Amino acid sequence: MGPEALPHRHPFQLLDRVVDREPGRWAVAVKCVGFGQEALDEQGGFPPALLLECLAQAAGLAAAGEDERGAVVAAVDRFRARPARAGDRLVAVARVIRRFGPSVKVRAYLRRERSWIAAAELVMRLG
Repeated sequence: MGPEALPHRHPFQLLDRVVDREPGRWAVAVKCVGFGQEALDEQGGFPPALLLECLAQAAGLAAAGEDERGAVVAAVDRFRARPARAGDRLVAVARVIRRFGPSVKVRAYLRRERSWIAAAELVMRLG
């Protein structure tokens, strides 16, 4: 399954590959932080704002059902992040925890190897 399930395209599409997904329930995707990416800082760090965007893209994949076009971020809560560096392979996991009308609450996290690197709860508005 490719990243074409996302409404984003380069350079806004940050997730490289969708590993698995059950629309409306959960999603797993991969982000490889490349050494030549424009977004890296002088020390080769990947900005926390882009880690949050990776979480949001994974949350959108999880929130949208088969017949829904996608989702946009309505709110972010409990975001926390550790440094990510060039060469990291990050796995994004997002799971729907609550539905209320056209909105969906999703818990998402990014992990590197066996430890988390970023996490957040996001409210996604289905569109």
